[in-house]
Amino acid sequence: MQMLTKQKRDCESFWRLVDEIGHRGADLHRRCQAINDAVIFTPSPDHVLACRSDAKTLKADVAKIKERVQKANAEHPKLGGKGEKARGGVFSLAFSHAVIVFFQKLITVITACNTAISEALALPEPPPSTDESMRDSSHSQSTVVDATRGDALAAASSTTASVTTSSAKDEEKHDPCVASLRATPLTRLIISFPGQQHARHVHEGRGAQPQPRAQQAEHAMEQIQRQGIQIRETITNAHSFLMQHDLRPRMHRTGVLADEDDADSLDVEQRRCGLQIHVDCEKLKEKWAELGTQFSDWDKAVHAAALRLQELERALAECQLHLSSVESEVEHLRPVERLRLEELKDARRQCESLATRVNDLRIHVDDANDACGRVLAADTPLDQHPRNQLDSVNQRFLALKTALRVRSAALRNALTDFGPSSEHFLNQSVALPWQRAISKTNQLPYYIDHTTEKTQWEHPVWVEMSKELSQFNRVKFIAYRTAMKLRALQKRLCLDLVDIPMLEKCFSRLAGLSNEESPGLEGMVSSLLPLFEQLHAKHPQMVRSVALAVDLCINFLLNLFDPSRDGLLRVLSFKIALVVFSNAQLEDKYRFLFNLVAQDGQADQKHVALLLYDLIQIPKLVGEAAAFGGSNVEPSVRSCFEMVRLSPSISIGPFLEWLKQEPQSVVWLPVMHRLATAEFAKHQAKCNVCKMFPIVGLRYRCLRCFNLDLCQNCFFSQRTAKKHKLKHPMQEYAVPTTSSEDARDFARMVRNKFSRSKSSLGYLPVDVG
Repeated sequence: MQMLTKQKRDCESFWRLVDEIGHRGADLHRRCQAINDAVIFTPSPDHVLACRSDAKTLKADVAKIKERVQKANAEHPKLGGKGEKARGGVFSLAFSHAVIVFFQKLITVITACNTAISEALALPEPPPSTDESMRDSSHSQSTVVDATRGDALAAASSTTASVTTSSAKDEEKHDPCVASLRATPLTRLIISFPGQQHARHVHEGRGAQPQPRAQQAEHAMEQIQRQGIQIRETITNAHSFLMQHDLRPRMHRTGVLADEDDADSLDVEQRRCGLQIHVDCEKLKEKWAELGTQFSDWDKAVHAAALRLQELERALAECQLHLSSVESEVEHLRPVERLRLEELKDARRQCESLATRVNDLRIHVDDANDACGRVLAADTPLDQHPRNQLDSVNQRFLALKTALRVRSAALRNALTDFGPSSEHFLNQSVALPWQRAISKTNQLPYYIDHTTEKTQWEHPVWVEMSKELSQFNRVKFIAYRTAMKLRALQKRLCLDLVDIPMLEKCFSRLAGLSNEESPGLEGMVSSLLPLFEQLHAKHPQMVRSVALAVDLCINFLLNLFDPSRDGLLRVLSFKIALVVFSNAQLEDKYRFLFNLVAQDGQADQKHVALLLYDLIQIPKLVGEAAAFGGSNVEPSVRSCFEMVRLSPSISIGPFLEWLKQEPQSVVWLPVMHRLATAEFAKHQAKCNVCKMFPIVGLRYRCLRCFNLDLCQNCFFSQRTAKKHKLKHPMQEYAVPTTSSEDARDFARMVRNKFSRSKSSLGYLPVDVG
């Protein structure tokens, strides 16, 4: 009975063992799936199907064993305990060994992850550049992953074959298996960091282009992110596995018939594998976090280097663009020795403009040099190509500056030696013992008399002209005296040959200056030189020396508007003087003068005052300004704006109407025109004083005495004849009279015989009170 009771207990233990084997088979299927998900690659559908097939085969084998045991118990209900127990013990050992193998697989994966990450971290800090071999890293990695998947699935399917093997044979293979799995190179390549090869190539100095570096860095980041997902899944699965299994030491035995030594060794091995999984998992997390931090720093360094290189390339491109533009203009410049004298000033102005552009270009060159300095300061290796580009930019910039400096010096020397302001150009305007020189203080000409060793501002010819003007002082009427002096100056300066179109061309050379600016000596010479060259070509007998004409005209303008040589001659004054002394109709002169000071067809009181002030300087030059109001132009301005009822501005119409009334301040100008018109006029009349016939010039007929005519010389000197008196009204004729004019004057003479008419002024008086 005791034997039967013992066998019954053994049978019950056996059936419990069989049930446990069934539970272990189901758990094995779940573990296979968990381990399959724990690896860092994503299995293909074929591999998943193969794994599931192996699990189904294992379940089928377990079911067959269970069925065979049930049949054996059915045939021998009371016996078979020891043999079945022995087979069950062998199966339990085989199954437990299969679980250990899976533990070792999972440990190997985690260990390989740690090893690969440690190797990646052990590499030297790479510079911010990438490697061309990055392109093949994805393909090589996928090949390794596929090979590793096959090994992992083969290891999973080998559990079925291990059920049929003996425990002794498995124990012999157990120790070398664990050692070999730890050193398997394929498992290390599973989680190999793509940047490992990249960092190695960067450390060797390969790769230089910023755009591929940035692209490859982004590609490496994507691979890191993908592998990060796999590693996190591995860590999660490892934690899940550890939570699902109790790795604590057993406090009781599994069964009476179990081999205590084998069971204890399996439990110890399982606990060791579980603890190894936990340690390797924590180490994997730490290493992976450290690798992520270093890769993030490396990625930032790559992007920063790419931005610096792009900035350098952009600065070099801007420098090359601006340099090419300026170099093209410099190449098209005419050599200094081929320039004409009147072109020297424009060439100098153009050279100064180019020099200004080159100075502005220095900003771009400095930006390129600073960008290169920032790249080198960041310990980034720079290729020879950008270095050569930067050296070329600096050399071209220096060559351009040197070329412009040389050209500027050549133009300056040409202007000094042969230009308008040089002594060599205008030294023909004076004869020995006189010498023309340029003052260093105001850059204006003065004249040296080597006989008396004295200097003066006035041209020697101008001094002679001033003496000749004194012969007109015998003229009693101020307006005619002033007009005759100015007419003599006009003819002596050859300005009576200049018309308005020629003046417009002359003034175009001063287009860059406003009316308030000073043209300077060079500006006046460059404007007057082409003018008198043209006059010399048309009238060679009248303009015999261009140098004398130019120098004399400049001296006239300086004496007129800048007698103290302070450099105060304005462009407006320069134009007004030339227009007044030009050969044009009186109304055309008035219109041109008004347009000089008008804006949009209107002139205010200030600009009209400026015009009248410059006009009054002309009679002041010959000492006749007092009779025309002097320098006080306010009464004349007030008289002018009375035409528009003191409006703030005046147009051309009222201005011309006011001037036609011959106001006192400018009455000398129409008188000068009448003198010029009557200069060669011949009148069929005889002077009753000097007996000149025909009368040449102005003719004066008395409107009270019958048939009494005077020539201009007798009239200006106030000579009389017969009963004629100076207070008698006179009629002036600049051109020969017509029959209607003779009849009109005869009627006026008869009327004056019988009645006295009030005398009237021949000009518009200006109230200076």
